[in-house]
Amino acid sequence: VDVLGGIGWDATYYHIKMEDRIQWTPTDNPRIWSPRNIGRTRSTGWEFSGEWKILPGELELRGDYSIIDAKRGSVVDDGTMRYVDRLIYIPLDKGSVGILLGRREITSWFRALSIGLRAIHTGERFILDDNSITLPSQQTLDGSITAEFVLPGSTATVIYSARNLDDSDYEVMPGYPMPRFNHSLTIFYRISI
Repeated sequence: VDVLGGIGWDATYYHIKMEDRIQWTPTDNPRIWSPRNIGRTRSTGWEFSGEWKILPGELELRGDYSIIDAKRGSVVDDGTMRYVDRLIYIPLDKGSVGILLGRREITSWFRALSIGLRAIHTGERFILDDNSITLPSQQTLDGSITAEFVLPGSTATVIYSARNLDDSDYEVMPGYPMPRFNHSLTIFYRISI
């Protein structure tokens, strides 16, 4: 939904049942994963997202949040299917908030410059089938700087991205640490024909 020209939002509810779901799970060797049929699963949840383009390309706010309920089914004594244990490695919730600050039409050849910051939350994840142990939730901060240039007969875009700006030490699965602070530089060059 887009209202007032600059505010957009979306809300989604989902309910998915699946049979013969395959989940890759770690083995005793941390470099080897094995497929496992976990039978019936049910995933339900809500996803919310919104953006507010206060000044498009110059001041924009974005956010999203998801509540996830993914469970494995098992037949109980009376013969009915119950969904009790949560699936491993799937976060209970996740979300992010971000801001974009930019300037357009700086000069005739310097089309735009923007800086973006995004805080990301990933909720706790169970790591055992009986849901007795979880990995803690984590929060990270990402950023980017984008510059757009108009050149004779072409355009160029330069993007510097930095992830995990606060250098957090975390794992998404036991024994698999995520990269600490890391960054990249990407250049797109388009020639008009």
